[in-house]
Amino acid sequence: MNQAKRLRENTRILEIHLGNINQSDCCCQGISESQCFVLVEIGRKPNISVKELAEIMGSSHQNVKQILLKLEKKGFVRVTIDEKDRRKQRIELTQYA
Repeated sequence: MNQAKRLRENTRILEIHLGNINQSDCCCQGISESQCFVLVEIGRKPNISVKELAEIMGSSHQNVKQILLKLEKKGFVRVTIDEKDRRKQRIELTQYA
């Protein structure tokens, strides 16, 4: 990975942990900073699991599920059950995200 890409990745992780995001980056769709971070991570890794997302966000599984429920109600994400392992849920962006 080149230095510029590594810097962008490290900055993204730092923003997540510090909760520092420019409000103008948040899609202007009435979503919170944490919802914005979740959308960015889902966009980076389609079909990410709730567990993986919670690890990336440094948050609890339950907190991420609450964020996802709100985003699903707004039509930004779709949460589906993994066909191979019904204990896992997969998350993807919808066309509206």
